[in-house]
Order: sequence, then C-alpha cells, then structure tokens
Amino acid sequence: VQTCALPIFRRSARFDTPVVLWLLVLVFANQWSLYTTQIVVSEGLFSVFAIAAIYFLAGAGTGTVQDRHVLMASLFASAGYLTRTAGVALIGGGLIYLVLEKRFRQALLFTMCSAPFVLAWIFWQHQTATNLNPVEAYYTSQNYSDWNVILSSDFTQSNRIAIVVSNAIRVWIYPIEVIFPLTSTVHLPPILVLVLPVPFWICIVAGVRRAPRQLASAAWFAVLTIGMCLLWTWPPDRLMLPLLPLFVMFGYFGYPRGIPHAAALVLFPVSLYVVLLAAQNTAAHGVGSFAPRPGV
Repeated sequence: VQTCALPIFRRSARFDTPVVLWLLVLVFANQWSLYTTQIVVSEGLFSVFAIAAIYFLAGAGTGTVQDRHVLMASLFASAGYLTRTAGVALIGGGLIYLVLEKRFRQALLFTMCSAPFVLAWIFWQHQTATNLNPVEAYYTSQNYSDWNVILSSDFTQSNRIAIVVSNAIRVWIYPIEVIFPLTSTVHLPPILVLVLPVPFWICIVAGVRRAPRQLASAAWFAVLTIGMCLLWTWPPDRLMLPLLPLFVMFGYFGYPRGIPHAAALVLFPVSLYVVLLAAQNTAAHGVGSFAPRPGV
C-alpha cells in the first residue's frame, strides 16, 4: 500500500519528498497496518487496488486524465470490488468524480469497463444459498443483506438507530483511535475522547477542500465508504482501514499554514512516537477487530 501510495503523494499531490516519507511512515507504523500483515483479510489487497485506481483517476501524476488512465482505473476499481463488495464505493467515487468534472464520455467508459465485473459478481451472489457449501453461502446476497440496517429484518427500529449511532461515534473518534491511536496508549475520560477528534476532522475536511481537484475521487470514495460503514452492522474500524492513507494525506493538506514549521517538526515525531507505542501495545495485547455487532 505504501509503495502504491507514494506516486499519489509525490506527484499528484505535489508533496515534497520529506513530507511523503513522514506520511508514509505514519501509515506504515500504524497498529492496524501492522495487524493486517499477520492475518488473512481483504483490507491490504483492497487498499492496493483502491490507491491504484485513485492514482490513475488523478491522471497518473501527469495532471491530465486520459482515456487510458480511466481504463486502468476502472480495472483496478473492479478488482477492488471483487476483493470486497464494499469496494462498490470505489467505483461510485470514481464515477461521481468524472461526472462532476463533466467528463461524461470518460464516465461512460469507466462504467462500461467496470460493469462486466460488477454484474458477474452480483449474478453469482444471487445464487440460492442452499445449493452452496457454507463458505460459499457466506458470500451470497442473502448473507450480505443481513448485515446492514436497511435490508435486514433481524433488527427493530431501536436496534437500527443504536447501530447507526454507535458506528457514527466510532467513525468520529477514528482519528484518535486508529490514525493517531491515543486511546490505545493513554486512558482518556469519555468527554475528552469526544472532543479530541475535532481538530483532526477540521484538518481532514479542510484538506479535502484544499487538495488538487484530481484527487476528488479519493474524497468521494471516503465519503461513500463512511456512509456504508454507518449502515453496516459491524464496528467500522477495520472496514475503514483502506481510508487511512487518504485521511493522513487530506489531514496534511488541511494543516493550518499559520502554524510555524518548527511546531510541525515537533508534532510529527510526537505523533510517530504515539503510533509506534500503540503498535507495540498491539503486538503485546492484540487488536479486537472481530467485536460483536454494535447495538445488539
């Protein structure tokens, strides 16, 4: 993921090399990045496909999105979707970006190239689960419909509200729980846990507005993924892991320019220390990634 992200950070985002290295170290040393290297989950591979798709939608660092870039982006986005169904947010983000940029012909090209892969998987998912072994049945549409608050009939209205609220809180504290895992290193009172994410989200949102326009597909991908996580009956921490390098990138864009660079020289080592300390705690105690459904 770091290798694929480097061209985006260095060329498309026009970062200096020292900035790129700092950002990549923060992502690479993260406890979740390290955790997913030792278990078989889809997040690592999907992140590679997602970063590659965003890279090509950004014009592969050339500043101009050409048809060959759109073709490559659609193939990587489709591969991401086949890696995890939630990857539909990647395809949706790319399509929204091209439409808003009024690149209608390229939006059609992107759709037509992605459609065969998406439709093939949807067709397979709609097989009758009773005709499949338990492992294959897990990936059918019936099973997926049971894991979101809209289609599932397993939850009452109060359950649905509790799940969305619980996920919203987890998304809100994501910056201090995953990006800069303060909650893994020090004990914080609940009110502080809710307040501390404010400056992080301000930087991330401001960074989305300041980032080059060719990176808009990354922002739409993040928005759609967060929306899906709110409706999914599972804690969003691990599901949002592919957004980690994007949040770090947008956070840098939104970093207040009025703060002296000397402060940044202190901030980055301190942040890295927190990340590494959390990684050490993870190695010692593990990460509770397979928590029960929230609100149930």
